[in-house]
Amino acid sequence: GGVLRDLLNRRARQIGLEVVHVAVTNVHPEKSVAEAYRNVVKAEQQKVAAIREALVTGNQKLSAAAGNEQLARRLARMVERARRASEQVGRTEAALAELDAATLRTLTDELLTLEALFRARVEAGGRRELAEERLLQARLDFEYGLGQTLADQQRAAAAAARAQEDEQAAVAALEAALAPRRAALNERLGARVAETLVAHVTARVEQTLWREALDREFTPARLGGEAAAALAAAAAERWQIELAAEADLAVARNERAAFRAAPQVYKSRRLMEVLTEGLKDARKFFLAFDPGDRRVRVRFVAEDQASTDIINLRPGGAQP
Repeated sequence: GGVLRDLLNRRARQIGLEVVHVAVTNVHPEKSVAEAYRNVVKAEQQKVAAIREALVTGNQKLSAAAGNEQLARRLARMVERARRASEQVGRTEAALAELDAATLRTLTDELLTLEALFRARVEAGGRRELAEERLLQARLDFEYGLGQTLADQQRAAAAAARAQEDEQAAVAALEAALAPRRAALNERLGARVAETLVAHVTARVEQTLWREALDREFTPARLGGEAAAALAAAAAERWQIELAAEADLAVARNERAAFRAAPQVYKSRRLMEVLTEGLKDARKFFLAFDPGDRRVRVRFVAEDQASTDIINLRPGGAQP
């Protein structure tokens, strides 16, 4: 408006007039352009709504699985770290196959004298991953209006920075303690095998640490939701199996004691039990004979009288 007013004033002053105000009303973009712009805004709103719904649904499912969302995420992270450590143990064991078992055990035990430093490094890495995950969650929640504030983001960022510094300090402490041992291993085994051995020990420590953590977390006192129900069902089934096995063991012990007390009586009794059990549902025939003329008399049960005569079968299938 100001630019147009100045242009008009240049001409108006020539005739003694001054333009005080210039305005353009009822100006709008072409209809198709306006519709396209509204579609962009609408799509952006739909995207945000879909992301918010997905985040809320994800948190609900995690809470249903383990009792609360934070515990579910922590358990998932532990399981993933334990899985990666197990895979690393397998890979390094295969790479160290050229070493004999005694040498590998001896060198591993020497490195495990630094187990506390290895564990500190692994734990620091776990805390750093947790802090970074919380920072990402805080940013997402803030961006999509799910309850986080800018101050929460700043605190999460500071915690992530401290966790990263702690991990770097733990790595430095471990490397300082490993330096003389690494030099000796390089001289004895070569740099490649030495590094593989260090990676193997690190993976073993990490595997043990995360399995211990999972054992602590996977308890009815800590778990909730579907995981707690599954754990309780598994525990009940385990007790049933153990009790059944204990009962079988008690029977076997009693049988052994009976056999040792009277072996022949035990064998005879067991034989009779087997015969009784095996023949109880079988069809039986009563046979008798006269010792004088050796004639044999057969007594059939009623339903056998209409069946095939098994005594007088003739060749070709003909019956009398």
